[in-house]
Amino acid sequence: MADPNPRNSVNWDIQEGGHRGQWTRDGEGGKDEQRFIHFAGDQMKIHYAGNYVYVERYKPGDLHFYHGTISSDKRSITGKYLISSIRGEHSWSAQINY
Repeated sequence: MADPNPRNSVNWDIQEGGHRGQWTRDGEGGKDEQRFIHFAGDQMKIHYAGNYVYVERYKPGDLHFYHGTISSDKRSITGKYLISSIRGEHSWSAQINY
């Protein structure tokens, strides 16, 4: 692929805290937003702004907010996330699969 674009990705291999799994694209989405399903089955919205991503994860009883930076080769993301019921930021990363 000549110029990969995370908006065209199929899924992301994720590490968040001590957990590993996959976020899978759920439909087409718009130019600056996509819907994904978390490996735990939760609905997610991913928003893009240049090389920056902001993710909202809807988990019963909690909201999770992720932010991260897309690498220059557009194949990975690193960032932090917050959980509404827990204090502090936690690290997450993704390998983007096209």
